Amino acid sequence: MTGTITLSLTDRDILDELARYGDEGEQQRAALVALRLGLQALRHARGEIDALALQQTAERVLEQVDARFSRHLNDHADLMGRQFSLDTPDSMLQRVVQTSETLYTRFTETTGSHHSDLVGRLEALSTRRQLERRSTQGGAPFEDAVINLFTQIASGAGDRCDGTGSQVGGSLNAKVGDAVITLGPDCAATGERVVVEAKRSQAYTRTKALDECKAARENRSAQAAIFVWDRASTRNQPPLARYGSDIIVLWDEDDPSSDVYVQAAYWLARTLVIPRSHDDGVQQTRRRQVEGAFDQILSLSATIEQIKKAGEAVVKQGHSIVTNTVNLQGQLEAQVDALRSLTASMATPPATSEETEPAA
Repeated sequence: MTGTITLSLTDRDILDELARYGDEGEQQRAALVALRLGLQALRHARGEIDALALQQTAERVLEQVDARFSRHLNDHADLMGRQFSLDTPDSMLQRVVQTSETLYTRFTETTGSHHSDLVGRLEALSTRRQLERRSTQGGAPFEDAVINLFTQIASGAGDRCDGTGSQVGGSLNAKVGDAVITLGPDCAATGERVVVEAKRSQAYTRTKALDECKAARENRSAQAAIFVWDRASTRNQPPLARYGSDIIVLWDEDDPSSDVYVQAAYWLARTLVIPRSHDDGVQQTRRRQVEGAFDQILSLSATIEQIKKAGEAVVKQGHSIVTNTVNLQGQLEAQVDALRSLTASMATPPATSEETEPAA
């Protein structure tokens, strides 16, 4: 049976409910579904429920609901996709990327110059340290520092210290001997020489250093030699030692406390130089006094080294150790002053044998 039925709806609740379905076509379809559900409900009330028809009707209703939900979900998914896409101009993700790039550019521009400057300074410092620590074949800075120190000491003693530079000596026709100390008029051995050799090299041994001293004495026509060895370049060598007419002294140009050993080496070398005309009993007596003072210096320097090593191992007793070291340093300087005074007194012309007869 087919036919057309025209319904006129006046129920406000039904009209409000149908108004939720958008345009007129959807409202009609919703009204038709509601009518079918209503008829099925009437049949159920009369006991004439058709299960298959109800299932089909329910499926269509679910399809319509699912379609509406899918449409809304797709709309939102499309919106989110555009916001998180790098291909969409002015998307949220595009703005985040642009902001990050801007911040990174500003950061690199700000820190790049500082980083380059820091790297340059570190490289320059490293290069300078390497130049300062090279051996004396190319170690002019250490040689210059040694010569400057001896120049100051010699000037105070009335002597003269001259760097030899690239000048060859007269005896061996070689460059060995970095500086020559010429004793002044206040010394009994006026005009005599002490040669200085400076080395910053771990390749040297004590034997090689003494061989260098011998060659330097011969090459520079000197009676005594002072071998100044960079303290960081050697081990198992006392800070000050005498081997006949040669003296080996350890020195650290960055540690002013090591200057006292160089001063002691200077005054000791000065006493080793004798006038070539004579060497009387008075001179010998004073030489023994000088050697006694030098033995005291060696003893004090050994004690200082022991205290320094103990201070490194026993941190808790550091204050007392430093105090002892300072006291001993003062005694050491006093001995150097005594050595200087004894050496200076040697400049006095020798007295007659009756006046200066050595004590038995």
